[in-house]
Amino acid sequence: MQLGPGKSTAKRSCLRCRSQKRRCDRAFPKCSLCMRLQQDCKYVGSTPPGSTRDLSEPKPGLAAGLAPQDVKADIENNLSGFSPAEIAANYLSQLHPWFPIISESKISNGISTTWKDATVERTLLYFTMLLLISEPEGEQDNEILSPKLQLAYLFCKRWTVLLEAAGSNSLDLIRSRLVLTLFEVGHGLYPAAHISFGAVLGAVEAFNDHSEYNASITSSSDEGIEEEYVVTSALAIIDRFMTAEKKQGPSLTRGKALFCRLSPVYPHSTIARSSSNQAFSRPFEASSLMEKVQIALNEPTRRQSFNIEEMAVIVQTLKSFEAVLLQEIPEKGALYSGALVLCEIGLVHAYDAGTKVDPSDVDTTHCRAGARNALDRLLEAKLTMAQPYLEGDEDIDFKILPPFLTYLVYKCAATVTERLRVGDESLFNFKVLKCLRDFLALLSQRWLAGRRYLRLLDEDTTPRMMKSIQ
Repeated sequence: MQLGPGKSTAKRSCLRCRSQKRRCDRAFPKCSLCMRLQQDCKYVGSTPPGSTRDLSEPKPGLAAGLAPQDVKADIENNLSGFSPAEIAANYLSQLHPWFPIISESKISNGISTTWKDATVERTLLYFTMLLLISEPEGEQDNEILSPKLQLAYLFCKRWTVLLEAAGSNSLDLIRSRLVLTLFEVGHGLYPAAHISFGAVLGAVEAFNDHSEYNASITSSSDEGIEEEYVVTSALAIIDRFMTAEKKQGPSLTRGKALFCRLSPVYPHSTIARSSSNQAFSRPFEASSLMEKVQIALNEPTRRQSFNIEEMAVIVQTLKSFEAVLLQEIPEKGALYSGALVLCEIGLVHAYDAGTKVDPSDVDTTHCRAGARNALDRLLEAKLTMAQPYLEGDEDIDFKILPPFLTYLVYKCAATVTERLRVGDESLFNFKVLKCLRDFLALLSQRWLAGRRYLRLLDEDTTPRMMKSIQ
């Protein structure tokens, strides 16, 4: 679903241009080349423009005041084409599979018939979820959001600030902030994402400070505790991912009891693993192991041998966890598993660091060789994963694609780029780099962070290297 109409272009080349290796302008319903040659033109895996209902162009607030009821009226005005049930269904089919910020039972049982019956916080949450699942317009070739998506994003920020100024703070508002932060992460909006995440942590602290005085804010029931668990897990996952991305400093949530009724670090150990929190357990555990890699890399001891042994244990745990995930994930579902992607991010960081240990130390020779071999196998696996999508044999389901995948592909490409810069110009490295860059460009059709990563890769790529991979 998109926030506004774009050009009539498909996401992939037509079948005829793809099979004949021709350059296709992806015009819909018929590309220019097929039209000029008077040939049939068919697309696979592309939704015809206009076939999905779009949000109308975001409209400025019509309400005269700035009170919560006025904010709700503005949001309802921008959601006039959608019902709560429709957005809930979109959430369950597109966002819940990889980021279940609300349990399926919670959202199914709490659907309001009309917007008038929903709270202002829940209404804002639905708008932010609709914003997150909206794909950038197909003709965008840079890192900038389309005007309509940008305007909707700014409206979300404005409404959040107005509710904050009015003293509103609930789990739904915290969820809304989290979804908005994830939108910024997915589209590479920095430093906005870091600033927003800090605001989320502040909102959680305020929630804890005032919950004992305002019984309406929280509930002592098991359901209320489970809701806090889900929010805590989401906070930790986003925080750990952002920390791995910037590769420095500890995560902000590390060792903290974000909600006063949950134990620190491992909130899932506080309550039973019911169906409502099970969906987040795998991504949470994967992000925890990914964080252990970052801690071992950024906070080493003085004993190199201990550091290597510690990392070896973490890597072995990651590999075992990866094997478990691969057994649970359906065939061809690896691309859409947030837990598996986070697990592999931890592995590529560990392998890359292992290839850079001090070569003068005899004891590290085996470590360097083992890390290099493991990294090559991982890169080859990514090459095998990407090729069917680049060659047109399979189509990506962009609706359920987690944004973490763009960073994994970028990190692999950056590792190979660094190899080439130091003279390791093997045919394998050139082949992998070209494939990963093309795959990153394909992923950027859904998450604009991919274009930011491509720019970072270009900055580290010499003209000679660029010529070799084109």
